[in-house]
Amino acid sequence: MREAQVLGGGSNLFGRNRTRSVLTIAEIALAMILLAGAGLLMKSFLKLSTTDWGYNPENILTFWINLPQDHAIRDIRRRRSFTMSF
Repeated sequence: MREAQVLGGGSNLFGRNRTRSVLTIAEIALAMILLAGAGLLMKSFLKLSTTDWGYNPENILTFWINLPQDHAIRDIRRRRSFTMSF
């Protein structure tokens, strides 16, 4: 009986070690993929930061137009009812 426990326990231990090693390999592979992705993201960001925009961004005037929400909601409802009628 002692032999059966030792043999059974040994195979179970081997299974745990194998599962642990597979998970470790998967974790390392995922870390490498994430590092490669981060490197590509940084490369793209640096390339974008040095790209010519095609215009001079100095002395440009920008502004926001705030529309009342109730008008926008009514317009959306009108459009929906108009498209649903067809």
